[in-house]
Amino acid sequence: YSLWQRAEVLECLKGSWVILTGASHTTQWTVVLANLLVDAALDTKRDQFSFNGLWTQLVDIVLVMDKKASHGRVVYKNVLVEPNSAGKAGHKKYWIGHSAKR
Repeated sequence: YSLWQRAEVLECLKGSWVILTGASHTTQWTVVLANLLVDAALDTKRDQFSFNGLWTQLVDIVLVMDKKASHGRVVYKNVLVEPNSAGKAGHKKYWIGHSAKR
């Protein structure tokens, strides 16, 4: 299998929406893909979720790339974890760059 570099992935996904569904491995691939496109887009400690496939129910993230697809940013992130998993709240939903949680 060939290993794609960031520029190749960006070119392939330009203008696309990507939906990944599954459990623990899908969560891992979501983190890898998001972090390949935008540095530190997802972090399990900061965003308070795990790869175990049991407590993490949803990782919803929107990345916006510049016109040259050379830089991007996270504009929306919603991490849904099972309520009461290690004392965490059920929803970690926020718009990046806004102080008010929605």
